[in-house]
Formats: sequence, C-alpha cells, structure tokens
Amino acid sequence: MSKHPSVIFPAEIRRNSMPDKFAMLQEKAEIDGINYQLDSFTARIFRSNISSGEVTIPSSIVHNGKSYIVTKLSNHAFERSTIHSLRFASDSEVTSFGTACLPDTLERLQISARLRELEYCFLGNAKNLTKIEIDPENPYFSIVDGCLYNRDLTILYIIPRNKRILNLPQQTVRINPYAGSYSALNKINFPDDSKLKVIDNAAFASTNLTEVNFPPSVTQLGNFCFENVSLRKATTAGRMLSIGRDCFDKLSSFTLFVSEDTVVKEPSGNSPIKIVRLNADGIPMIPKEPPKLTEQKHVEIRLTEETQPKNKIDRLEDRILSLENENRLMKIKIGNVKKRMLELEKKMSILLPQKD
Repeated sequence: MSKHPSVIFPAEIRRNSMPDKFAMLQEKAEIDGINYQLDSFTARIFRSNISSGEVTIPSSIVHNGKSYIVTKLSNHAFERSTIHSLRFASDSEVTSFGTACLPDTLERLQISARLRELEYCFLGNAKNLTKIEIDPENPYFSIVDGCLYNRDLTILYIIPRNKRILNLPQQTVRINPYAGSYSALNKINFPDDSKLKVIDNAAFASTNLTEVNFPPSVTQLGNFCFENVSLRKATTAGRMLSIGRDCFDKLSSFTLFVSEDTVVKEPSGNSPIKIVRLNADGIPMIPKEPPKLTEQKHVEIRLTEETQPKNKIDRLEDRILSLENENRLMKIKIGNVKKRMLELEKKMSILLPQKD
C-alpha cells in the first residue's frame, strides 16, 4: 500500500467554512489555553485564540479524570491565534489538519509523525511561515529545498515565505492553494521535462514575480493565482490552458504569449487578457479570420511575415492598432537581418505592446 498523504478538495472553496460538525456537537474543554472538542476517547483542537508564542500539542489530554488522544486540528483551529511556532509531542497521534487551521503569525511548523491528511486550504495565508520541519518518523511528506511536498514530490504544499527562487522538481504535478502566497518569490524554474499540470487557487498571490514561463504540461491555473502580483508576461507552448477567475488580477500591462494552436479558456466575467500567439519561430501571427473562442473575451494581436507593412492590413478594426502592428513588423524584419538566430525571449521583448 503506497504511503501518500490525503488531500481533501470540496466542491467549492470554503475559506470561511464553518467548524466541523463534530466540533459543534461534542463536549468542550479548555486546557492550557487551547480549546478541545471531546469524543468518547479522542479530542480535536478547535478555534483557539491562544496568544503564547510557542505551542506544543500533547499526544493526549486529561479532562475530569479521563484521558483523550488528540487526533486533529479542526477547521480554523488556530486561525485567530497569534502563535509563532507549532510543534507536536514525539508520540503525537494527530493525523489531520483542517481548513485554514494555521494563523497568519506562524513562523515555524512541525509536521508530526502520523500526520497524513491535509484538508483543502489547510494553510490559509500563513504570511510569515519561513521554517517547516518533518518528524523523522513521518512516512508521508518530504522537505526539498525548504519546501513541503508529499513523499513522492508530486504535490507542493508549502513554500517558505522568505524564499526567492523556486526550483520545482520534475515530478511535481500540482501546486496547492496558497502554497507560495505572500512569499518573496521572484523567479520559478521549471525543468524542461516538467510534469506540472495544476497551479491551484492563489498559489502565487502577493509575490514578487514579474514573468513566468509555464511548461507545456500546465493545463490549469486556479482562481486568483497571481492576485496582487506585478506580472508583466507569461508564456506557454501547451495545447490547452484553463484560466481561473481573476487569475491575473486585472493587469493592464500583462501579456500572455501562447503557441499558434493553444486553446485558452477562462470563465465569463474575467477582465480581457491580452494574448499574443507565436509561430514555431517565435514570431507573432495574425490569422486570416478571428479565432473562435468560447466563454472568454480576449484581446489578441497576431502578425505574420506574409503581412506586408504596405497597404495590406487584414481587416483590422482599429487603425491605430494597424499602425502599431506595422511598426512591430518593421522591427522584426530589421532584427532578422541583423541576427537571424536571436533567442525567442529577445524577439518577444521587441514585440511587447507600446503605450500610446
């Protein structure tokens, strides 16, 4: 039987979810400033406002002469507390973290020996989390370059908030919600053979990223992925990219560069995204007729070498845009005469939209 942590993804995001039904029905006890809900033999931590800087969760508690084993941090367990460090007894029986169970003030987190289940958005924002440790006896998680992954590195859970460069492993398939939000990230390195498919909700919100080159394997970007980020451009050569709600946070100066055949999908109501399609040589293209898109409104700019900067402008509705396209084409031709072998990145930088 493979030892993989279990991640629970409900149908909808429940950032402000109600406490567990369990926590609403059972007997309560407060011990050392921590609130517990008691079952016949077990206890769960719930909505504790403890302000102590460092907290160590015991393996068990005693209430009215009876012992209870602590098994879970319930939804919002420490969300409103101001603790800085959260650790667990060496014989801890905690197996699960509930939704938004960690506070924004947390700086150090220990993954206990038996922890294996991380519910949706367990991390919350955790704006100050810079150190993650794993109990040596835990068989479900791994630490690589300071980041928390599952054992086989297919899921990235936490990026320390002081980390500036992320080197993603080749086998990572998903980046979890809020994994890198509020971090100091300014660069992400994806391996050429990356298997990454999903970047989940708010994964890189409020970071210092300015550009991202997605590997072709990425097919889904969650809601608010790059909210409050001064992203200038992103590129992908994949065949399909599904973009979540307000993924790019209404960035007026943002441009998404995609391949000629990339299908881009996003929900209705999103702000228009400026998209530039590139041919195999990295040259922007203009189709003979507008592409048929569903469920999205895109502003697209396409140029081809076949379009001459004379009097042949293919049905461009805006004369100003036509003149800008001619200007960009002339720059491409001049650049090709001087250096045919310019790298893709240099070609694209020449073609970045100019403000009127």
